[in-house]
Formats: sequence, structure tokens, C-alpha cells
Amino acid sequence: MPIPVDEIREPAGSAEQTSPRPETEPNRIPAKKARQGGIGRPVLVVLVVALLLAALAWWGAEIYGNSIESPDTIDAPAGSTAPSAPSAG
Repeated sequence: MPIPVDEIREPAGSAEQTSPRPETEPNRIPAKKARQGGIGRPVLVVLVVALLLAALAWWGAEIYGNSIESPDTIDAPAGSTAPSAPSAG
């Protein structure tokens, strides 16, 4: 013969230690709504634009660096630091 539910008792002190459980199941959130972000296209756009801006800045620095080079630094041999003396002739 089964024991009636009214006669089942919890052990002493167990009701104070455990948190009360809700009678109904908690609300379920769909997986699409629980995600942190959307599809991720705005992040991809930011990364691509940042890469293009970095390439543009690099190109500008290269152009500027080539334009300020003096002819002395372009034509000088690698081992020579002082101008050579003119030959007598």
C-alpha cells in the first residue's frame, strides 16, 4: 500500500538549507534571442574598414617618405659616408 503524500515529511532542517523551487517550469528563451550578438556583419565591416584605413596610411607614409628623400641619400654608395675628393686632372 503506497504512503499518502500528506504523510511524507522532509528531514529536519532540510527546508531551511534548500531554496524553494518554483512550481512551474522556468520560461524558455529561444536560442536566437539568447545570443550575445546578431549576425556579426557590423564587426566585419569595422575590421575591413580599419584594414583599408591602415593600408591607406601606410601608402601615404611611403609616398611622403619617398618625396622627402634628398638626391644625396639616393645616389650615395652604401659604404661611403663622406663625399669623395675631386680628381685633379
